[in-house]
Amino acid sequence: MDLLVPNKSRDAERFLIDSKGHVYYTSNHYASFVKVK
Repeated sequence: MDLLVPNKSRDAERFLIDSKGHVYYTSNHYASFVKVK
């Protein structure tokens, strides 16, 4: 999931949800992750 902002190009930040519903955040385009939920 990428948070898109109108008139702004995509950056490295992403939220990912795995098959079990766990949510992860990356600020460096998938180089490392932090579990959010």
